[in-house]
Amino acid sequence: MKKNSKTLNYYLDLKYNIIIEYVSEDQEYYFVAFCHELGRGSCFGIGENPGKAVDQFEQNRIEFIKLLYDKDMLIPEPIESNTEY
Repeated sequence: MKKNSKTLNYYLDLKYNIIIEYVSEDQEYYFVAFCHELGRGSCFGIGENPGKAVDQFEQNRIEFIKLLYDKDMLIPEPIESNTEY
């Protein structure tokens, strides 16, 4: 039985809540963008500013979802949040 019952485009169009963290190590800094559903260590983006980190995350998210879909591995859908910022 297929784990992903919807089309690839359905999964690619999902909108995840992106988290951006500032990281400072050894006098260098960068930003990391990720979402909890896809896993911080599995799908993320790194950039010198938040925008570049998000752009890289989005590129990696597409490739990651395609990989999961092709291997018929479960693709987590976004968790709805009632938190307002």
